[in-house]
Amino acid sequence: MNYDRLKKNLMDVVHEQQLKIGYRKEKIRVFYPLSSLCHLLEADLTMEEMKTELERFSLWAASDFGQTGIRVLKDGRIGLVLSEQAAEYIHQERPEEGFLADLIRLISKHDIRMDEVKELFHRFSDHVVQKEMDGAEFDLLLYFENGLPDPYYYCFTQEGHHITFHRFIQEDYEDYHF
Repeated sequence: MNYDRLKKNLMDVVHEQQLKIGYRKEKIRVFYPLSSLCHLLEADLTMEEMKTELERFSLWAASDFGQTGIRVLKDGRIGLVLSEQAAEYIHQERPEEGFLADLIRLISKHDIRMDEVKELFHRFSDHVVQKEMDGAEFDLLLYFENGLPDPYYYCFTQEGHHITFHRFIQEDYEDYHF
């Protein structure tokens, strides 16, 4: 099993959190539905099989992440509990500058417009895919066609004077059929 994509996703999720609220050397909990973990591991697994694979992942990633705890919640999501070592490793490995940092700084401002978000994407690439999402849960989809500098699909919503976003791996976005 190839665990690289799961490790990268965990690092990206924690990096986003650290950019938004700051770095702290503490345990971090990240929750996934089974389907997302199956996408990340590129395998169709049952819950029991997934628990076994996540235990193997924990051993595989231990030199960087330390012990990773695994919890299956009553609602069917799987919680991964990353150690303080993982929080510190991710903080040291991920830059505090670049596309995601710029995006978070931009949307943390008051009274920004969607055009400003679009402009930010276009500053980082000439290959931006944009889709207005009329009548959907989100107002705008943006992503980099070639996955560079960022492989995620970003769904934005204008909420009064603020813009919020959710980001998805491509397969999860496609599962939702927005």
